Amino acid sequence: MTLFEKRYATAINLVTNNNVQYAVGILFYLSLAFIVVGFAYEPTSELAISTAYLVLANSAIAVSLLLFMLRHGEASRVSALLFSAPPTAELIAWGILGEVLPPIAWLGIAMAASGVSLIPRTA
Repeated sequence: MTLFEKRYATAINLVTNNNVQYAVGILFYLSLAFIVVGFAYEPTSELAISTAYLVLANSAIAVSLLLFMLRHGEASRVSALLFSAPPTAELIAWGILGEVLPPIAWLGIAMAASGVSLIPRTA
């Protein structure tokens, strides 16, 4: 998707682009849910809050930011930032939530950071 966006979709409005992608995703996954598990839905306040967070913070803002960065930067550099998300989440969980990280997690953080640092920076 990243290279396609960089090459062909720079003239499309970000909001329109997001809405089209989400509409296709909703149709696909709702169809899959009906076919595979029969789709059971029990509305609760926890479900509403977590869904609102995922839609607004995780999807709308994050994808808009990704598309914006693609339009104004190199696709390889923008894609490299995606590899920094899991280690950042681990460090937040460790620092703020007090989660204990096993040694293999620290190794993974170091490897991801090393990989991201190899991406050339152009002025």
